[in-house]
Order: sequence, then C-alpha cells, then structure tokens
Amino acid sequence: MWDVIVQVIGSSALSVFFIYVLNTIFPKWLDYRWARALEQAKSELESAADRIFKVHAKEFDVLSDLWAKANYAYGALQIAVRPGYRDDISNHNEDELRQAMEFRKFSKLAVKNVMNAPNKSKRYTLEFKIIDFERAEQKINDFSNEFFVQELFIPIEVVEKLDAMRVEMRSVLNKAKTLEQLQVKNPQLSNEISSELKALFAQFESIKSIIRKHLRIDSD
Repeated sequence: MWDVIVQVIGSSALSVFFIYVLNTIFPKWLDYRWARALEQAKSELESAADRIFKVHAKEFDVLSDLWAKANYAYGALQIAVRPGYRDDISNHNEDELRQAMEFRKFSKLAVKNVMNAPNKSKRYTLEFKIIDFERAEQKINDFSNEFFVQELFIPIEVVEKLDAMRVEMRSVLNKAKTLEQLQVKNPQLSNEISSELKALFAQFESIKSIIRKHLRIDSD
C-alpha cells in the first residue's frame, strides 16, 4: 500500500514538474531561441543589403568614370577626323608662328618640321592634324584601359555595347589616319568615315539610355 502511495506521489510530482517546465521554462526557451533566430536573420539581411549597396555604389562610380572617358574619346575623335577650323598662319612672321605653335603645344620636333618646311602653312596644318590624332588615340586608349580594368563591375549589356563602340572608335581613327597619309582625296574612304561616325553617334545615344535606366537616373 505504501509503495502504491509513493508511486502516486512520485508520479504526481513528476507531472507537476513537467507542467511547470511547460508553463514557465519552455516558453522562455522558445522566446530566447526565437529572438536569436530573429537577430541572426536581421543581421544577415543587413549584411546582404550592405553588400548590394556597395556593389551598386561601385557600379555607379565605375560607369560614371567610364562614361566620362568614353565621351572624351568620342569628342577627341570627332575633332581629329572631321575637317574643321585650323589656324590661318599665312600672314604670320616667324615670331608669331612660334607663338602659335607654343600655344597649340607643338612638340620641339613639330616646331622644327614647320620652321624648316618650304610651305610652312601646309606643314603647320599637317602637324596640327597629327596632334589631333595623337590626342584622340590617347583618349581612346584611356577609355580602353579603363574598360578592361572595370568591365567585371559593369552590366553585361553595357559591356558588349561599350566594347563595340571602343572597337569602332579605333577603326574610324585608323581610317582617318590612312586618309591623311594618302594626301589625296578618297571619296570612298571619306564616306566610310562619315558613315561610321554617324553609327558611333547612334551607339552613343543607345548606351547613354541604357546606363541612365540602369542607374535609375531617369524619373520613369
């Protein structure tokens, strides 16, 4: 009989203990685990958001710098290949001619070539053209170098279009150099250069639109 009573009391005590655990300790443990899970999830979300923000910030900086270099290259190319304003030095004396070349940043070799030329005006124009070509080539190189360094940070659709534009710029410049070296009129080559420049302008506008939308510069 006593054994039965002990068993009943023991069973009742164990039940009470389990009820106590379920009503007090277990809820607290659940709250603790839930709070830990929430804190971890919050930390992971913040970390992911921070990474996304940094990626977009890097992308914005890269695209901005690269687009600026593309513009400089395109502008220098237009100046180099299109017939435009050249200084009229036909009435310059020697001092005025040297001042004009210094202002235009002619190299020492270019100055020597002009001063020793039988037709100084023609040689001046040629050296001026060479400077334009060199400047365009340098700007295209700057654009190309920046492109190769940063292309991993650029959306693939922009990469493909910028690469095509870079190749087209160099093609136009090389054809313009060839035309200049021929020293004679070549309507076919001139038309090719003109057509490619128009195509480059269309590419420029297309890429600009893509970049603006990608960086959400446009209000829409």
